[in-house]
Amino acid sequence: MAVCTFCGNKYPVGTGVTFITKQGVVSHYCSHKCEVNSKTRNPLHLRWTKKYAKRT
Repeated sequence: MAVCTFCGNKYPVGTGVTFITKQGVVSHYCSHKCEVNSKTRNPLHLRWTKKYAKRT
């Protein structure tokens, strides 16, 4: 099981999207929702992420 870089949820291998930057940073996203929100939002401020739950 892979873990989403943005929300922290586990998702099955073979699904989702993996981005690799030129600097070698690997980002795994479970859905398009996480992929889009990662560009502008902080996961610590969104209630539906597991990272928000760990903060509180």
